[in-house]
This record gives sequence, structure tokens and C-alpha cells, in this order.
Amino acid sequence: MKYRLAELAAGRFQPSDYMIACEFPLAFGRIAGLLLALGAVSCWPVEAAYPILMVTDGLFWLVDHFVIDKKIQWLTEKL
Repeated sequence: MKYRLAELAAGRFQPSDYMIACEFPLAFGRIAGLLLALGAVSCWPVEAAYPILMVTDGLFWLVDHFVIDKKIQWLTEKL
């Protein structure tokens, strides 16, 4: 995804466009995942929190993919 975005943006877009499209969702996912893990482990025992964290970790990857894919579609339309 990042390679496709870099190919589409080659010299025509600002570096901030790449930053918003690629780095922000990753940073958001990491911070949200850590906060979720901290909250889950403090509320439930580790044995109960682990399956919840595994499912939500997969959801964060889907959100990351969705945001980057939408940004690529936006750049493609703008070209």
C-alpha cells in the first residue's frame, strides 16, 4: 500500500499527504492498541483479556488498510 501511494504521489503531492495517509493510521493504531491492552488487562484477568485483544488487533489492521486504501483512491481521482 505504501509503495502504491508513493508511486502515485511521485513529485505531485506534498510530503504531508504521505504522512497523513500512511503514518497517522499506524501511529493511531499503536497508541489505541496499547491503551486498549492496558484497559483490558486492568479490568479482566489476562486469560480473558487475551482473546479480546487478539480480535481488536485484527480490527486495527483493517482500519489501517481502509484508511490507506481510501487515500490511494483519493490520489488516483485527483490525478
